Amino acid sequence: MGGTRITVDTIFELCRSRHRRLVLAKLSNRSRPMTVDELTAVLVEHERTQSTHPPSMTESDYVSLSLHHVHLPKLAAHDLIEYECTDGHLEPTATFEQHKSKITAVIDATESTFDAPPDSS
Repeated sequence: MGGTRITVDTIFELCRSRHRRLVLAKLSNRSRPMTVDELTAVLVEHERTQSTHPPSMTESDYVSLSLHHVHLPKLAAHDLIEYECTDGHLEPTATFEQHKSKITAVIDATESTFDAPPDSS
C-alpha cells in the first residue's frame, strides 16, 4: 500500500483546526478534485450555518487566504493532498486514502454537526 507513514498524533494535530477538519471531511466524500474556490464556498457556508450573521466578503477572503497560506500547504506537507497553488486544484493522495478511516474517525468524533454528504460527481 503506497503513501507516507503518518502517526495518530499527526492526524490529531492536523485535525486540530476546524477548517482542516472540514477540508478533510469534504475530500473524504469526493470522487473528483476540488478547487480552493469550491472549498472556500463550503467553509463559508458552514460558518454561516453556525453563526447568527451572514458571512461578509472579508470572511470569504479570510477563509480563502487561510486555505491558500496555512491549511492546504500543511495538508500537502504531510502528503494528504496534492495541491497546485497556481490553478487552485487539490485532490486526496494515496496517503490520504491509506489513513482515511483514522482521519474520518477523528472528524466524526469532533465534528458531529458537520455532515458532508457524498458528492455525486
